[in-house]
Amino acid sequence: MNKIIFIVNSNKIHLYIWKCIERINNEIDNVSIIILIDKKVKTLNNCLFNPIVNYVDSKFSNLKNNPLDLIDINTIFINTNIKIINTVDGLEFSDWVICEDKNYDYTSLKEYVKNGVLLLELSQDKLITEVLHKPLVTLSIAYNNLESEKWQKISGIALKNELGLKNNTYKILHNYSIYLVKFLKNATNFELEPVPNTKIFENLNISKFSIIIYYIKLVFKIFIRKIKKEQLNWKIGIKKDGKTTLLKQPKKSFWADPFIIKANNENFFVYFEELKSNNLGKISCVELNSNLEIVRKEDIINTDYHLSFPNIFFKEDNYYMIPESSQNNTLQLFECNQFPFKWDFKTNLMENIKLLDAVWIYHNDLYWIFANKIEDFEHDNNEKLYLYYSKNLFSNDWKPHIKNPIITDASLARNAGGFIIENGKLKRVSQNCMKGYGQNIVINEVKLLTKEDYYEEKTSEILPQKGFIGMHTLNKLKNMEVMDYLVKE
Repeated sequence: MNKIIFIVNSNKIHLYIWKCIERINNEIDNVSIIILIDKKVKTLNNCLFNPIVNYVDSKFSNLKNNPLDLIDINTIFINTNIKIINTVDGLEFSDWVICEDKNYDYTSLKEYVKNGVLLLELSQDKLITEVLHKPLVTLSIAYNNLESEKWQKISGIALKNELGLKNNTYKILHNYSIYLVKFLKNATNFELEPVPNTKIFENLNISKFSIIIYYIKLVFKIFIRKIKKEQLNWKIGIKKDGKTTLLKQPKKSFWADPFIIKANNENFFVYFEELKSNNLGKISCVELNSNLEIVRKEDIINTDYHLSFPNIFFKEDNYYMIPESSQNNTLQLFECNQFPFKWDFKTNLMENIKLLDAVWIYHNDLYWIFANKIEDFEHDNNEKLYLYYSKNLFSNDWKPHIKNPIITDASLARNAGGFIIENGKLKRVSQNCMKGYGQNIVINEVKLLTKEDYYEEKTSEILPQKGFIGMHTLNKLKNMEVMDYLVKE
């Protein structure tokens, strides 16, 4: 059994610590958790922000709730494998100690710990500096084996810098549980590096003037949003023999996430997301003749929840589709019953999960699904890529990869189309969302794909053509490419 000790200051703990406990309990098999209450341990103070910061940050927030809310740990012990103690006398020999206080006296715990201490190292002064001056903010977990006073960094995760001090603070705290679990599952495979001697709970002298200027710029962004009258829409283009042709879709229409197939009569069919008046997406299809002119358009799948990214493929003598259905908390499979416009729901591949833009590949006798995932606390997520595998594509028995999320990088994590196989090389198509959703296309070559590991290398980028301000889908069919472009209307 895996045993883990959390040290907290009182029976009121921050919600982000509880999220760590909850995720460990849910995602690590055969685990036992002890919560040691010790008033000598320092814990994260309530991060209070003034009303102006609260208001401005709320205009840019990607989070649904507050990770700094306190929870009474006496109310959360439905599971018998979690218990609370008030003295070290009640400790059992455990694998890890997890704490927030770098200067806590861990010597009394040495005889109870096998591997060492994991420190959730939130340096607020460092975070503010990164928010003001850098494109990324650092989530840091430090490690000490209790044999010396030296700490080593085991997880230097760099997350996209959101707009706002409060938003970034909450983002770091929300993500601790994700990367703490990832480390615990892969503890022997993490590289270690020295940790500088920072003051975890004390702020440095950060210029108030710099913070004021930062927030003046954010207020200006809000003002610009209000006065801008332009409308942004996605348009579908097809590139054939080096020439790109835009489909003649209605003015101010929103057509995105195109996938293309060829019919027996030499016509082409493009499946895509079409935005409805209620801002929910439906799956539509257009039939194109050899001149790429629209000869027919039909709604394919229209539900009371959002659908997009109609990943269509041919398998076992029929066409199937895996659209994005995250708003329904499912990953759905549809089957074509009358080609090309009649589709019916077949099954849920996964349930109680919010996956975005799922693509699959068959490799080394397994089916693999790559997707971005939205956590319960998020509205969206473009920087974390997750991987799942199964022996049967059409089953609901999918196992998460041990290194999830396999990629943390807003510049290439989000999928942008189906896999490309060229000259024996497997390439994942993604999009750059570092400075905004759907900047451009990124091509990544898969170098290693096993149940234990994943590795890819970025090989190229495709920028939108002149006159367009973004692109975020690319799919290929022999000498043709279908893509979407963001335009101002």
